[in-house]
Amino acid sequence: MARAAEAIARATTSRSQSGRALSVVSQALAAEGNFNRAAEVARAISDLGQRERALTVVTGATATGGYLDSAETIAASITDPTQQSKAFSLIINVSLAAGELERAQRVADSIRDESRRNRAVAALSRAEISPNDGADAESSGGSVEEMSSEPSEEMSSEPSALVRAAEEELSSGDLDRAEAIAQSISDPYHQAKAFITVSRAALEAGDAERAERSVNCIANSQLLARAQVELAEMVTSAGDLGRSERLVDLAVLTGNSIASPNLRDQTLAEIAQRLAKVGAPQRAEHIARAIADSPNRDKTLAAVAVGLAESGEFDEALGVILSMSEASGQAKALAAVGEVAAKAGELERAETVARSIIDPLTQGRSLSSVALAFADSGHVRHAEDIARSIGAPNEQARTLAALTVGLTSAEARPLLARALMIDHWLTSFKELARIQPEVIHIFADELLRAVGQGQPG
Repeated sequence: MARAAEAIARATTSRSQSGRALSVVSQALAAEGNFNRAAEVARAISDLGQRERALTVVTGATATGGYLDSAETIAASITDPTQQSKAFSLIINVSLAAGELERAQRVADSIRDESRRNRAVAALSRAEISPNDGADAESSGGSVEEMSSEPSEEMSSEPSALVRAAEEELSSGDLDRAEAIAQSISDPYHQAKAFITVSRAALEAGDAERAERSVNCIANSQLLARAQVELAEMVTSAGDLGRSERLVDLAVLTGNSIASPNLRDQTLAEIAQRLAKVGAPQRAEHIARAIADSPNRDKTLAAVAVGLAESGEFDEALGVILSMSEASGQAKALAAVGEVAAKAGELERAETVARSIIDPLTQGRSLSSVALAFADSGHVRHAEDIARSIGAPNEQARTLAALTVGLTSAEARPLLARALMIDHWLTSFKELARIQPEVIHIFADELLRAVGQGQPG
């Protein structure tokens, strides 16, 4: 395996390949604690942006490993101000956690990006409140990166203020006043939000009639249809199935009343997709068939197929998929139904569905999921057979590598050898490094040699 890795690494000579490869190898070296070697490999990347991103990752790993002096040295070598600021911020976070406030202050002063420097100074100010406990400083003040939030506006727009006013009236139990405020809102989206809030409060109070009346006050037809379906879902949960069916009927009528063909189809599609997700796929299919726009109809039928599969009606789901007009949509829908079957433990059915997919890439991804499901269920040999049958080399290699998780080195080697034969070594590098760590250094040596920075062997 090591000799094969060396031969493959020597074949990685193009700049585009070597840059990504050097980046991956530098991260692997940093992960195993070889920080100086990781920095050396990262510095060999010819593309400046890629090189400095890799050095930032190495900086963070070096700092987390406790080598803060080395981390500072690596960060100082980064030339891009923004990238260097990120690297310095990583050092500051570790320094604060370790209680090294003087180091954190020194590094903060080195940050050239003004906004990041200001955030670092703010973190330091909070940390100094409890200088004897770096962990408290970090937990109370947050990391430098976590503080990058935009300032909130003190004054909001009038519609938002009215929605809040309605919510305040609801909190005091005055539904009449809240409803009157909602009625006064001219912006359709904020008006709908307010009426939906009133409707929920009424339903929670046990007044389903008022909840329905509040929703029906929404002026915009598209938003009204959405709200009617949402309320239908809520009253279903409360056991009021008759009201739920009536609300769905109203939502469909509302959707069909929209003058714009595009908005009408979009609204009907949204209604049907929501129904498919909440266990009413047959009703959703009926609505979907009435959608004129082919892409919207196919997208909705795909949701219907998934809903049917989740109900255990796989044959019906496949029939719906066959009625779709676009082959690409059919392939995605079949993959989704196969995933449902796999999650339900019907692995043979999942495999059959996956193999029926015509698109090679979608089929490969679907078979990959099925293979992993078989492996999880203890059928490792069959999982390997499925993986080897995948036609797309990258997907086959990725699946074979994934199947090695939990295997011994002896069991994993044949799978990784196959993966290395059919696709780029980066696809299986993580698993390869796990079972045979010495290959990290083999790749590092050969990649540095390829870019002219290694010693001749």
